[in-house]
Amino acid sequence: MKSFLKKFKKKEDSTDVNRTTTKRLSTAQLAHRLSMIENERGNWTGKFDFFLSCLGYAVGLGNVWRFPYLCYKNGGAVFFIPYICMLIFLGIPIFLLELTIGQFTSRGPLNCWEMAPLFKGIGVGMLLVSGSVAIYYNVIIAWAMFYMVASFKSVLPWTSCNNPWNSVGCYDKSWLTPDNCTSAGYTHFLLNGTCMGNNTLYGYTNVTMATLANIKPVSAAEDYMKCHVLGNCYSEGIGDLGPINWKMALCLLGAWVLIFLCLCRGIKSSGRIKVRLIVIRCIEICIIFCKIMLPFFGEYILPSFDFQKKG
Repeated sequence: MKSFLKKFKKKEDSTDVNRTTTKRLSTAQLAHRLSMIENERGNWTGKFDFFLSCLGYAVGLGNVWRFPYLCYKNGGAVFFIPYICMLIFLGIPIFLLELTIGQFTSRGPLNCWEMAPLFKGIGVGMLLVSGSVAIYYNVIIAWAMFYMVASFKSVLPWTSCNNPWNSVGCYDKSWLTPDNCTSAGYTHFLLNGTCMGNNTLYGYTNVTMATLANIKPVSAAEDYMKCHVLGNCYSEGIGDLGPINWKMALCLLGAWVLIFLCLCRGIKSSGRIKVRLIVIRCIEICIIFCKIMLPFFGEYILPSFDFQKKG
């Protein structure tokens, strides 16, 4: 009986050793698999690399292009009051929550919610929002690329009305110079550098006021954007699509190709251009700050409390 118990104990001990070895092997295999996945996804090289990525994520078209427009349309400097409140109580906490979940799970917006499947719809919503924003932001990038190419000309095409695409209502700001041009007590703008008669406007003579009411004055810059860049100068509405604007289509294709080249290898490819992009954005913001010191800059930033009361 004693010999049988000794044999059984030895067998049990060997079984425990085999189980422990198997467990260690499975843990090692799991660690190796996780390391392979991390190498495929890529990692931040350090805290500074992660900081630059967050800075590039936060400072984009929304800050340089959209925010000043919304500030002007919503009362100037008064807009900062609700904006700062929403930023403190909603924006920053949600931003920190997003970073925390992403760093903790090392997953994308769809897979990170495996820890709480009930909230997986949040990841789907984030993916849809990011996709929709990327679509219309790339259109703005295409406009910027078009203007960048056009700016290499000796005479900027959006500064004059002597171009084939200009509409009949286009006027140059250099024409609007006061010269004591009066007629029967009324002051007239000098749309072509000379005084105009009561029935003369935009090159037309002997016209009635009913005809003049259908002509809307537009600046040369606005006319360039609407008629040449967008190609919908005489569009009757959203239903009148017109032909394909091949110039903008090529610029949009170039914008998507540029985005693909920046992100094709994940963190490895985006990290190489991250520092350059941050420097360029800082220079752009400094240039914009210099430009806002031009005359009448106060019309855009001076507070208007009446506007907030109406809202």
